[in-house]
Amino acid sequence: MSKNIQEHFKKHCVVPDVLTAAPSEILDIQYSSGVRVDTGMELTPTQVKDKPVVKWTPKDNEYYTLAMVDPDAPSRENPKFREWHHWLVGNIFGGDMSKGEILSDYIGSGPPKGTGLHRYVFVLYRQPDKCDFTKIPKLPNSSEENRGKFSIAKFAQQFKLGIPIAGNFYVAKYDDYVPKLYAKLKGEGTFNRMSIQNLNTFDPFADAIKSSEDDVQDGLVHVRIQQRNGRKTLTTVQGLSSEYDLKKIVRACKKEFACNGTVVEHPEYGEVLQLQGDQRENICQWLTKSGLVKPEQLKVHGF
Repeated sequence: MSKNIQEHFKKHCVVPDVLTAAPSEILDIQYSSGVRVDTGMELTPTQVKDKPVVKWTPKDNEYYTLAMVDPDAPSRENPKFREWHHWLVGNIFGGDMSKGEILSDYIGSGPPKGTGLHRYVFVLYRQPDKCDFTKIPKLPNSSEENRGKFSIAKFAQQFKLGIPIAGNFYVAKYDDYVPKLYAKLKGEGTFNRMSIQNLNTFDPFADAIKSSEDDVQDGLVHVRIQQRNGRKTLTTVQGLSSEYDLKKIVRACKKEFACNGTVVEHPEYGEVLQLQGDQRENICQWLTKSGLVKPEQLKVHGF
């Protein structure tokens, strides 16, 4: 079994994409849906939506750290948010997960539509002693904020955890549960409190997901108007080619339209251009006039 997990980690490029060395033991991971993770098996987001039971053979009076990460966010071909961490628990005493310190609460798999299979990797470290995690932000499972661009290898190095002693992973792709997960993340906590002044963290897809989850993966450029705080509005542009420098585009638009604007990185949909005010007509004309987008590629959304 030990040889098997090491071979799987290398075959599926978990080594080197996530780790420099594969663990020697396998983690026993079982979900309430009834599935038990067999290394490299394909599961569905529906099957893994709830926090699993994780077991291993612990040593007495020792502390452990458990992590679950997705190195394929938003896709394996373009993993610009590698790694998106779904779960992080430290100071697990004697193998009892209930006694661990939850650093990032569990969020199930949510691979975007059309991005193929994602790898979801579990790794377990034996800590040299109880760790001081007071400076690590505690993340709830009601928001996706601060989950992307994480590195479990760097985290392990920071806290001198060494190499993982056990691990496992499965693969999953989009299913009908994913929009429900997105709605949960965007309907509570941080995303529900965003204001138009906080352009760097505002989620431009909060309303879009409620209307049509297909819009964000269809190859079109979507121009949306969002109303926030009474009469204040925000225009978002999603779907521009990754070959374009969106920061240069937003600078040109700010000058042309005399408005504020920014570029944000959404953990599922990539870079999104944001402009204050209702700039739908202006941005559509500018994009087509500049030759960046053909008129038939534009899809304009209302409130």
